[in-house]
Amino acid sequence: MNKDSESLELLSGFLRFYSETGTEGGYWAFQDRRFIKENTTKFYCKKCYKYWDKDKYPDAPPPIGSRPVQVELAVPLNEVPLESIKNKTFKAPPMCQPNEHDFQLIGETSESFDGHHILKNNDWLSIYSKDNPAIMVWSGIIRLKKYPPFTENILGLWVHSDQIGVEEETWAKWFLEEYPATLVPYKKINASN
Repeated sequence: MNKDSESLELLSGFLRFYSETGTEGGYWAFQDRRFIKENTTKFYCKKCYKYWDKDKYPDAPPPIGSRPVQVELAVPLNEVPLESIKNKTFKAPPMCQPNEHDFQLIGETSESFDGHHILKNNDWLSIYSKDNPAIMVWSGIIRLKKYPPFTENILGLWVHSDQIGVEEETWAKWFLEEYPATLVPYKKINASN
């Protein structure tokens, strides 16, 4: 191997279903634990799900529709029954008046996008039980069957792919419930001299 070769890297973290406006669906993703820190600045209103990043807006959240605002609503998945997503009955409540919000931290931690990995074919993923992280529930090489936009949904969510050989709803549950995992991202190693 030459000096430009990359070694394999084992990352520890958790699974995530990643969906972004304009992608017409979601991706299977992994969050690297090294890029997680204590959250002290990202809030949501428990009544209307309004998002507030105090780093960007220290005095008050920006009004809905103001620009530039990347995320205006933050709906914590742990507060939304999966059944309401699956049968498409979930509706966000109406917006609070500016002085009526009940802001809570979104979570104890905040993840940097630098540690975010969209799974790709040939990545090696191991998934562990949420109840007992010493128990592995699945491990293997990522082999994704890809779909055109708006052609495949799992639990009511549009997806761009699914893992070949794993039941779709089981696979989706692991990501929606953010199971702990390890990832070895696939990297081409140059073995020439």
